[in-house]
Amino acid sequence: HNLRTSAISSSNAANTSPESNPFLAQDPNVPHSTIDEIINEANDLLQAASEAQSLGRLRMSASYLLLAHARLVGLGRRFDRSRCVEMGLLS
Repeated sequence: HNLRTSAISSSNAANTSPESNPFLAQDPNVPHSTIDEIINEANDLLQAASEAQSLGRLRMSASYLLLAHARLVGLGRRFDRSRCVEMGLLS
């Protein structure tokens, strides 16, 4: 728990600006703050996984990686769903 807390407190905001990350400005149906939150959380989880791995806590590291994967897959599904609505495939 302490690893994730320390990773969250040292979150890197460089990847959350539209200039450095072109995916942020593409989905008009998802508020940017929601996208930022998901990306920041995934980044925090990846940092926590790295820290846990460096301390030899491989199970904890794997858990953080699985959580990050789930967040990013969920984000991808949001984009896919919004693109289908945009193209008229879903209503």
